[in-house]
Amino acid sequence: MAVGGLFLSAFLQMLFDRLMSREVLNFARREGVISKLEKWKKTLLMIQAVFSDAEEKQLTDKAVKMWLDDLQDLAYDVEDILDEFATEALARKLKVEHHQSSSSNSKVQNLIIPACFTSLSPSSVKFNVGMGSKIRSISSRFEEICKQKVELGLQMNAGGVSIAGWQRPTSTCLPTEPAVFGRDEDKAKILEMVLRDEPTDANFSLIPIVGMAGVGKTTLARVAFDDKAVEMFNLRSWVCVSDDFDILRITKSILESITFSPNSLKDLNQIQVQLREAVAGKRFLIVLDDVWSKNYSLWNTLKSPFRAGASGSKILVTTCSTDVALTVGTAEYYNLKLLSDDDCWSVFVKHAFEKRDVGLHRHMGSIRKKVVQKCRGLPLAAETLGGLLRCKQSDDEWDEILNSKIWYLSEESNILPVLRLSYHHLPSHLKRCFAYCAIFPKDYEFEEMESIFQPSSNNSFKFIMHDLVNDLAQWISGETSFRLENEMVTDNKSRRFRRARHSSYTCGFYDGKSKFEVFHEVEHLRTFLPVLSYEIRLLTRYITDVVLSNLLPKFTKLRVLSLKKYYITELPHSIGDLKHLRYINLSETMIRCLPESICSLCNLQFLILRGCYRLKKLPSNLRNLINLRHLVVTYVDLIREMPLGIKELKCLQMLSNFIVGMVTESRLKDLKDFKLLRGELCISRLDYVTNLEDIRDHIN
Repeated sequence: MAVGGLFLSAFLQMLFDRLMSREVLNFARREGVISKLEKWKKTLLMIQAVFSDAEEKQLTDKAVKMWLDDLQDLAYDVEDILDEFATEALARKLKVEHHQSSSSNSKVQNLIIPACFTSLSPSSVKFNVGMGSKIRSISSRFEEICKQKVELGLQMNAGGVSIAGWQRPTSTCLPTEPAVFGRDEDKAKILEMVLRDEPTDANFSLIPIVGMAGVGKTTLARVAFDDKAVEMFNLRSWVCVSDDFDILRITKSILESITFSPNSLKDLNQIQVQLREAVAGKRFLIVLDDVWSKNYSLWNTLKSPFRAGASGSKILVTTCSTDVALTVGTAEYYNLKLLSDDDCWSVFVKHAFEKRDVGLHRHMGSIRKKVVQKCRGLPLAAETLGGLLRCKQSDDEWDEILNSKIWYLSEESNILPVLRLSYHHLPSHLKRCFAYCAIFPKDYEFEEMESIFQPSSNNSFKFIMHDLVNDLAQWISGETSFRLENEMVTDNKSRRFRRARHSSYTCGFYDGKSKFEVFHEVEHLRTFLPVLSYEIRLLTRYITDVVLSNLLPKFTKLRVLSLKKYYITELPHSIGDLKHLRYINLSETMIRCLPESICSLCNLQFLILRGCYRLKKLPSNLRNLINLRHLVVTYVDLIREMPLGIKELKCLQMLSNFIVGMVTESRLKDLKDFKLLRGELCISRLDYVTNLEDIRDHIN
């Protein structure tokens, strides 16, 4: 299956889950549209049944590719409608609760809900009419998709989605390299862990080696397994586990490698009994290479025969996942880092030139720079590039490969299968998060709280994506993400730009015209992320507020809005109409105040205001942001106090700074109501507190 197909498959599964959610079903019943949603659910099931066939046929049939593109557009639009259902239901609930809490009538009278808060209110009627039209349109598109499914001859696949096509070749314990570069220290540490004689309850211990795909975990395990020092173990076994964690297969493979004879048994119990007898009283070293399963029960079953082994036995596990390392039952694991630039270059030279003279090639300095930049410490990438270039003679051929994305050379490269297997094992919701990363330029430095990939070489407090991981994100996201860089939106890109759900841009002008204006063409944008240089931000400082006032109202589907480090002094009142917004980042802007309308964003989860040194106060009705999880207000010296009712933010998990008010210092006790807070909390304006002894009582 193509990688983009895995993204869409995960998306469809999440969509199906949303259709089955209690909040959506309850609202649909009240509004009389439950039958429509039930029909959508059945249609999705039929589509999922032919999805695997469509993924295979799209490679040779453009009509099928267009069908999948239309299906993805439809899936996004269905999610938008379900989101509107949930938002409207939440808004009505909030109105009822506000009315009941503010009413001064008796308890009996409070139970009477005014018509203005029900589906009979003018606003609700307007919502229902508009929603009815959207539902009819979606239903019609579902019917057309199903009709085309038949016309295209797509067949059901009873086995579901298959990933067998991407599994790595089975690894062996035999060394594939006469020399391994840059791993001497790693090898010494792994051997020390393997040879360490430590008491354990189970007579054996597990040593996970964790690292990103292609970093050389298997190579390191192989080097350790082949070292003379491990000949002290009575029994040694190497098994490639890979994606299919089949206990019967794995147990039989271990048994056969120990006994050096085939085994015809098909009963797990009998095989495990024989394995227990084979290892009884003996010191063993077993390598389980390329493990992905986090199923604790399966692990316990697999390990049970090894309890009969002699003390000091070891099981070495290689995995891309820290979760797997922790699941196997050990708190200690070895984290394998990337290679240095020099060692990465040595791997490339070994495979590209073998015994030929490196100096015979012209422009070797620029070649080294490109190789190091593209491979970024991944020995698998260096090996692949070297293997591709060793048979190329002309400079043009070298430039073509070095300037390409390695994915497009998939027939000759095993990097894509390795990395996309890592993607496959992400949970469905994280698959979508990863695809969203496609809008970030290479070398973009993330804050720790936003996303962690690998430490930046320029800033130890920042993180970046490996170039190949960035390429993978773009591959996966397809046309749903569009990064507008230093070029105009030409005709061949305009269709993709209009279909984009997530977009960023990295400059502000071309030919004296603001690139902001091209976003007027986008109908379904969900993520709006400027990534601009300081010079460009200064050039656009005088028009930004005006442009945003005209532009934001068009982004009715927006979920993520980041204007970090941008020259804006205010947000338009219309920000309150963007009901889907989950994330707003205004860090290091010139913002002076936030419109009260922002408090109507009941879906908002992140409000980041770090370094807004001109911001004077927070909105007074902040309590209405009932889904707010992160409120970051550091380096905002002009804010004098937290707004009333902040204690009602029951979902708050991160509050970077609690500002004690001069008049209302007693509100320090509000901190007791934040049951979900984690991480560091700064309390400012403590000079307003008259009795410091009270602080301990308020925050304990």
